[in-house]
Amino acid sequence: MRIVISYAREDRAVVDELCDTLRSLGHEPWTDAGAHSGGRWWDEIIGRIQQCDVLLAVTSPASLASKACTLERQYALALDRQLFPVLVAPVSMQGLPSASAQVHFFDYTVRDGPATARLAQSLGQLPRSRPLPHPLPPPPPPPLSYLNLIADRIATLVADPHLQERMVTDLTTGLRASDPEEKATAADLLRRFIEHENSLQGPAERARHALSGAPRQRPAWQGWQAGPPQPGRVARSRVTKVLAWIGGATVGLVALGVWAAVSLGGDTPGGNGGGGSGVVPAATVSRSVHDDLVSRGHQPGTVTCGDLEATVGATTYCSATGLPNGGTNVRVTVVQGGNVVGWDYPN
Repeated sequence: MRIVISYAREDRAVVDELCDTLRSLGHEPWTDAGAHSGGRWWDEIIGRIQQCDVLLAVTSPASLASKACTLERQYALALDRQLFPVLVAPVSMQGLPSASAQVHFFDYTVRDGPATARLAQSLGQLPRSRPLPHPLPPPPPPPLSYLNLIADRIATLVADPHLQERMVTDLTTGLRASDPEEKATAADLLRRFIEHENSLQGPAERARHALSGAPRQRPAWQGWQAGPPQPGRVARSRVTKVLAWIGGATVGLVALGVWAAVSLGGDTPGGNGGGGSGVVPAATVSRSVHDDLVSRGHQPGTVTCGDLEATVGATTYCSATGLPNGGTNVRVTVVQGGNVVGWDYPN
């Protein structure tokens, strides 16, 4: 019997044991062991499901939360393949998808001799596989498609600070996903990004910080939920305090400031007695503020800022849809070599 095993990577040890048991019973189990997220990986899974007699769905809290496992189950049912859920860890039956809740679960939470005998009997009693429908239903798109895109970008990584900052922000968001596969893939891609020879220092430091799981300081404004800072309200701040809570976002801004200086042409602003001040473009400020707020757990919509001069004390205002009172001030606190390397959100 051709058996495709659908599982979450957290259950890998159980799956290895299950594969050995199935082979001893004369079956041909297939898993995607050793594969990584990507288009070709997903194409192979789709092809295997089309050719199989049974989709054995290893069922656990992790697999029920997995986007890939959900898509595999749904596609097997669309193809009229036999679905055989095997319970390997306790789950809430009330929280099961409706299609799975209607199928009898084989309890394999205790894996001993009697359980193996029952498994052999249950598989032997499954009905013969039916012909594939014609035409075939369209296959589902690869899960975690945004991570697939980031994986492609890392493979051909360019030294673009804006692109790298956005990639790190998206991967950091992936670390907080409920899907365990998404979390694990995001973590793996962050490591690959850090190790790439073209990764820039600022984004790489943010990636290391995200992987470390270090808790972030509260923003300089206290009690964000009670209302964000208002335009024109300026409070005393110290550079050391700003640098403490700004964390990885400050490092990322270094790269952005360098880019801004280079893109303006000429000498680095403020360096070598140039006398002038550089300007961080409004689009760059908007993108950085958005990423900074997201990294702190806020969910702003569109963030629109003005230009920000590379001068200590220079301010601009950012409107941010989805946040209380609609926006926040941004003030430059640290400039090195004419580049902005620190800012805060004054009250």
